[in-house]
Amino acid sequence: MAAENRLRQIQTAKAEGRTIRKNKNALITLGNLRDWYLDLSEVKLRRSFSSINKCLRICVAGIGDIPVSQLTQSRLELFRKKRLTEISVRKGRPVQPSTVNRDVANLRAMLNKAVDHSKIDTNLIGRIKHLEENNVRERVLTHEEFEKLYQSCPASLKGLVLIAYYLPMRQAEILNLTWQEIDLKMGFIRLGGDRTKNKTGRVIPLHHPRIIEFLQSCPRPIHGGYVFGENRRFNRKAYNKAVKAAGIVDFNFHDLRH
Repeated sequence: MAAENRLRQIQTAKAEGRTIRKNKNALITLGNLRDWYLDLSEVKLRRSFSSINKCLRICVAGIGDIPVSQLTQSRLELFRKKRLTEISVRKGRPVQPSTVNRDVANLRAMLNKAVDHSKIDTNLIGRIKHLEENNVRERVLTHEEFEKLYQSCPASLKGLVLIAYYLPMRQAEILNLTWQEIDLKMGFIRLGGDRTKNKTGRVIPLHHPRIIEFLQSCPRPIHGGYVFGENRRFNRKAYNKAVKAAGIVDFNFHDLRH
């Protein structure tokens, strides 16, 4: 459809004696566009920059450093099919649909930003649908396995792992937990709608004494702040090392939410 529209524009311009404007999509490659996008200050400052960088490099390597004009939905579908046959180096199992969706979402975001900055004319993959995801995991730790994992974790991870195991909280919710959200006297954590994935606030009871004991042992600044410090980055390498040391196979941090 895009090619047909472009042909009609060219034919109309010739018939009217007008200068034919070059298609910007044909003048820049995916690799060049990736380098431009990753150099934007607003992108560099994102906490997810390393993930964005990785996703875009995978996309360019898998699709090819082609002119943007050649990036069709059919070509993208070939990339997705190939990606699903690959084995994750870190996890040792096939790449999941959610991972491929994340790759494509970052590629689409890059193209949309390029349109906004007039680097290209159109985003030809803007309407492609996500792959259906099945994120249900059946792996649940026994109490003995959890204790092994907890003891294998460095001090910087113990609190994160403890809360993730005993409370229904996501990784980002834990990392960004503030003292203002914790009421030890009443025994609950209150998260506002801006802090949850579905944008709905909720109250989480501190029902286990280990959680209360941990929070009481943490240094609490007079003016509050973040429970796990200003950095608030998850040390995946240290976590995976602890999982391995505990003798646990195929278990990620998200699986602690059972």
